[in-house]
Amino acid sequence: MPTILVVDDMPDNRQLLGIMLQRSGYTTEMARDGVEALEAIQKSQPDLVLLDLNLPRMDGWTVCRTVKASPHLAHIPIVALTASCSPGEVKQLMTPDWTDYVSKPFDVMSLMEKVKLWLAGSNQSKPWYS
Repeated sequence: MPTILVVDDMPDNRQLLGIMLQRSGYTTEMARDGVEALEAIQKSQPDLVLLDLNLPRMDGWTVCRTVKASPHLAHIPIVALTASCSPGEVKQLMTPDWTDYVSKPFDVMSLMEKVKLWLAGSNQSKPWYS
């Protein structure tokens, strides 16, 4: 059973995502900020990370760069969760470090379909933004 780390500083968002993912058969872990996220990623090496960009203590950008710089963690897919996805922010996400991004508020059914694709690795053949 794949493990998904949900990283969001808003308890309601973590709870909603956790319930959705668990009902779909995934194991979930939760983190409230970037420091907790990095610790959880290093400890358990989840199969997928849903990572809010605007976090206390360490932002999602820094978490992603740190994970992707580590040879034993770089394979973990990381999906940015963002409430404000301006064209400039989307352009910054167009790097091989990010698996994809999801704008908040998100459509539950669409997000769950994407989770299946991300875990299947179907995004590995070409970047999401191509």
